[in-house]
Amino acid sequence: MPGIFHQAGCCCATPCDNCLGDTPKRITAVFGGIALCTICQPVFGKFKLTTIPSVDPNGTFVLTQTAAACTWEYSEPCTGDFTRYVGANCTPPIASTEKFVSIIVRVFAQAVNLWNVRIYYATATTLPVGYIGFAGSVGGVACGDAAGIANIQACPGTAGHEAIGSGGTCSITV
Repeated sequence: MPGIFHQAGCCCATPCDNCLGDTPKRITAVFGGIALCTICQPVFGKFKLTTIPSVDPNGTFVLTQTAAACTWEYSEPCTGDFTRYVGANCTPPIASTEKFVSIIVRVFAQAVNLWNVRIYYATATTLPVGYIGFAGSVGGVACGDAAGIANIQACPGTAGHEAIGSGGTCSITV
């Protein structure tokens, strides 16, 4: 069965049972080895997890194609919370304590041959709080699934890349 990654674009040209034309309606993302960041994320949001989210980012998620081209997404409710700080390096005063309401897993094409995978924990008003980010290049692969996509983040995150998890790998299949 063809994979989702193709050097010329979104998908392989050969239709498959799980596809709408040449675009998979569903893909499966499997994550392992991710460690949630429990230290302060001092740069962008100045936040720290106070209760670990109830949905572990390590596992298997079946994503559904969205209306956006070459984008698939999965979400489910979860609990957990984090504290935002006013002071640098997560020092008081506390700005707010917010609760997670869902985990969102998203796979999208950033450019030809460059795929991104994000795991977000969202609140009722904020997406994302921070994310676990993976990026993979499929280079000369004519067509196939992606395996061993490495995490591009570390704890703590950097400006524009607030990490909520680090390490691990991701594999994606149709």
